Amino acid sequence: MWKTESSVISKARASTIWKLYTDLKTWKNWDDSLHTSSLEGDFILGAVGLLHPKGAPDAMPFRITAVEPERSFSNQTELPGARLTFFHRLEPVSDGTRITHLVEITGSAWENYGNTFGRELEQDLPKTVLALSELAQSLE
Repeated sequence: MWKTESSVISKARASTIWKLYTDLKTWKNWDDSLHTSSLEGDFILGAVGLLHPKGAPDAMPFRITAVEPERSFSNQTELPGARLTFFHRLEPVSDGTRITHLVEITGSAWENYGNTFGRELEQDLPKTVLALSELAQSLE
């Protein structure tokens, strides 16, 4: 298994951050690695959508695998020989909300993916979490 994690304390409320999570049109505004993102239907357990990373030839399907409103959600993308899972957590703290994003790659080909685009994820994840915090704070 391969994984990376990043957290930041945001002054934004969890409800504001959650609105950004559930509006996939905004994802490219705080995740610079995305060209587009979309979801079929409501932001609920089992919902499916598409993520089109910058530089990728095609969009990749994903599924929402857990949802706890204003607290957490996860989504998974199936890759040949591996599963890419993003975990997103919001925790109340005295100064606002701790935003944590964790990415895991599991399956028989995890090492190949970890050694290729995993390195990009490690570099991008702290910037993504910070950008989400800053965007949420600007909306309050």
